[in-house]
Amino acid sequence: MKESLSENQYPDRKRPTHGILHFDNKPTILFDTVCTKDRKQALDNQQVHQLLREVWSESTAWLVGRYVIMPDHIHFFFRDDGF
Repeated sequence: MKESLSENQYPDRKRPTHGILHFDNKPTILFDTVCTKDRKQALDNQQVHQLLREVWSESTAWLVGRYVIMPDHIHFFFRDDGF
């Protein structure tokens, strides 16, 4: 069974967000970076790439755009798929 974390158990951000600009009738495109725990180099293989593409393509909440997969982190653009 997967344990859920309370809000105070999440790690602190090193750089706080600068906010999100939202305009009516236009999609809001966001950029994010996600790192592996302890920056473990585990993402630089074809299996991880294929799994991410499958999960992203099945998502009904978010549409993932351009992305870069590095050994220990991923950069990607995304937006709400409900636009």
